[in-house]
Amino acid sequence: MELWDVYTKDRTPAGRTHERGRPMADGDYHLVVLVWVATPDGRLVVTRRHPDKPWPLLWECTGGSVLAGEDSLRAALREVREETGLALDPARGRVVDSYAGDDTIYDSWLFDHDVRLEDTAMQEGEVVDIKLAFPAEIEALLS
Repeated sequence: MELWDVYTKDRTPAGRTHERGRPMADGDYHLVVLVWVATPDGRLVVTRRHPDKPWPLLWECTGGSVLAGEDSLRAALREVREETGLALDPARGRVVDSYAGDDTIYDSWLFDHDVRLEDTAMQEGEVVDIKLAFPAEIEALLS
């Protein structure tokens, strides 16, 4: 069972948790991180979703829900480690955007990291491919 901390739309902790898979109550929000990892030459890490997941085989940045008791930075580091095997330096990351959706607050992170694909490890059941791509290439993958 995965638990999330509950927040108000303005990111104030509500002091309770929510179980993943259950509908969120009106006015409740949870945190999600979207993590971009940039190489020194300007390429970004993108992963391809497993065919059994929603939006099968879509190319995307790493991301996921912030677990109860976790902060956004720790979640970003954990998600990247789980899905790609990369261990990022927390000092080399920053939030570049934060916005609220229907019941979710999204933090978009950018980390600088010299990625070598041979140092990556795809999480079984989550990721089926990983690549480095320039922003224009990513746009083409998404169209």
